[in-house]
Amino acid sequence: MAVQEALKYLPKNREAAHVFDKINKNFPRVSSIEDFSKLPLFQVQKMAGDYVTTSVAYFANYPNDNHLEEIGTTAWHTINQRRAVTAYCEDPIFGAAWLGLPLMYALTLKSDEPNTFVLGRRQGAEIAETSITVIPPHLLLRAQQRPIEALATMVFILSQIRDFANGRTHIDQELMMPRGFATEAQFLSQALNEQPQLQLPQFYKDIIARYPHGITDLPVKARYKGKTGAEAKKSNLN
Repeated sequence: MAVQEALKYLPKNREAAHVFDKINKNFPRVSSIEDFSKLPLFQVQKMAGDYVTTSVAYFANYPNDNHLEEIGTTAWHTINQRRAVTAYCEDPIFGAAWLGLPLMYALTLKSDEPNTFVLGRRQGAEIAETSITVIPPHLLLRAQQRPIEALATMVFILSQIRDFANGRTHIDQELMMPRGFATEAQFLSQALNEQPQLQLPQFYKDIIARYPHGITDLPVKARYKGKTGAEAKKSNLN
């Protein structure tokens, strides 16, 4: 297992469909996006943090897949080092702009999906970069109602965090999206093996059709050997 301290967030059942069983007991069930506005903000923020943390813990420990485990482990350490942060935002566009993303870019974000971007801040003569992901309530609803789709969303985000941690934003940024989709397909194929009766929206079916073998369907130039868990734990890009 890659991240021992993450196990406390996970149920004993290793199947993806049950990943949120443990933390679901800590929060009220919601049936619509509107329900979140009826809850105290601190509680929704806690929900967002726990669902994200559990997702990262799952990929770091449970997939039985080297690529997915590397993504989860790297994301776990990068987030713990605060080089990557997640923030709950009821309105991701407003939240991204408030966090410092120029408005012209914030307006291009999706309002119902997590969005990841990199911001730089000057520290003396150097620019320190941080990966920021804004989490909308839609992901929390998805986690409660359709956990595998929530994990698919998260592994796309975690693939981007892995790319950030490995410096790929300055090497082949144009390949980050394809890597994310191929990784998403790799996870979904595994989830379908666990749960063959799973019905996925057409969007996910299209991703699997495009990358039936996951990351290995990408051209060689799009694939790279990332940091090991130990390297990610010690790393400090900034």
